Amino acid sequence: MRKISLISSSRADYGIMKNLIIKLQNDKDIKFNFYPTGSLLQKKFGNNLNQIKRDKIKITKKINIDLLNDKNLNVSYAVSSGIKKFTKEFKKNKPDILVILGDRYEIFSVAIAAMINQIPIAHIHGGESTEGVIDEAIRHSITKMSHLHFVSTNKYFNRVLQLGEKKENIYNVGSLGVENVKKQKFFLNTKSLKKFNLSNKKQIFVITLHPETLDNSNTKKNIIILLNALKKFKNTNFIFTMPNAEAGYKEINNQIIRFCRINKDSIYFKSLGQDDYFEICKHAHCIIGNSSSGIIEAPSLLTPSVDIGNRQLGRVRAESVINSKYNVKSIIKSIKKCLKLKNTKIKFSKFKNPYEKKKTTDQIIRALKTKKLENILFKNFKDFHKKLS
Repeated sequence: MRKISLISSSRADYGIMKNLIIKLQNDKDIKFNFYPTGSLLQKKFGNNLNQIKRDKIKITKKINIDLLNDKNLNVSYAVSSGIKKFTKEFKKNKPDILVILGDRYEIFSVAIAAMINQIPIAHIHGGESTEGVIDEAIRHSITKMSHLHFVSTNKYFNRVLQLGEKKENIYNVGSLGVENVKKQKFFLNTKSLKKFNLSNKKQIFVITLHPETLDNSNTKKNIIILLNALKKFKNTNFIFTMPNAEAGYKEINNQIIRFCRINKDSIYFKSLGQDDYFEICKHAHCIIGNSSSGIIEAPSLLTPSVDIGNRQLGRVRAESVINSKYNVKSIIKSIKKCLKLKNTKIKFSKFKNPYEKKKTTDQIIRALKTKKLENILFKNFKDFHKKLS
């Protein structure tokens, strides 16, 4: 029986991996351990533990790392804390393989701890490019520490190959998030409209803005520009979700809360949960900000999106994703393009999603269960050093 551990550090990656977690937990051929960490354990980012309980997912252990503030120094401390605590846990309960997703600094600490403890790593969503955040360097670093790679497009397959990973260890499986929304049934009725404080007579904008962590000196300026652009749209429900726990998030949060107090058609959520979030996104006229969901999942919901700034620059995207600079006129123009695309319901080819593939979860589980792991850690390192010599 293969021992598989999976780590989740935020509402975003938990939502993406939820169905994978449930299937791994219910698989009789797998001894499964699940560890929530990071902002998943912080009440100020929403009641995410309640969502995990509702999903009937058994928690092996909560690994609480220090997310004391939103400064770069505190991020460094959090990484240090994560390395120490996960190293200690892996010595007690060492898995045959560790599953992690993405590029957050909490996950980076997990990968370092696993590598030091000689635990093979299966990495989801490697090879991607996001030029405006430190995540890109973290993501590629995790790729070099990992042994199985579950990428979401052909372009990312080739990038992981370019980074020196073996072709037989890279699987182009598509996006778990896209698979989730394709399976979800959507019912935005009068009851749910009331639940979200929405009016069916108004258009709906879903807004999520995260810091650009490679240059967060303009964080306050950027959020003010976005909010000033939104003020130009009347008869609109503005649905804001909380930014990620990253350097600069508090400034964004404070400006959004202030905006919602003044604008009666605005509502702010710390955490909606995956199902409710995509329920609203499905019926939204536009998704706005710099969240990966506006690029990866939105096209499969047939909802156009505005991607602002550099945070997601470099990601593969459908034609329904409209790029914008941090400029009021540019944002307004991009939103109007989205509204035209949504309201006319034409050219559905623009929503063709490059992240959409069949049986993503099943492909990942099959590889996790059947891939031979004996000596894979040392073999990968030896092959890598041979290429350098």
